[in-house]
Amino acid sequence: MLVKDVDGFLGPGRGTGRPERLVRQVALGALSGVVDPYFARALHPATACWIVRGTRPDRIARLLATGQTYGTEVVAGGREPKRRRD
Repeated sequence: MLVKDVDGFLGPGRGTGRPERLVRQVALGALSGVVDPYFARALHPATACWIVRGTRPDRIARLLATGQTYGTEVVAGGREPKRRRD
């Protein structure tokens, strides 16, 4: 989990609205402005990382309890996420 001051990645041309639910490692370059360039190198290919807003502790608690939350899940190595529910 990466706790930020944003809800996640909004996607190109999406200045407002819901964040992207899933970003694959091949698209990590598109995350500029949300994470630094080191993030893509530091994320292990067998790892997924959620980007969530730290000022919303309910979202952090939900992620810890259920494995899902409102935010963006970054999946390394092009693998499918293990748990997905809306």
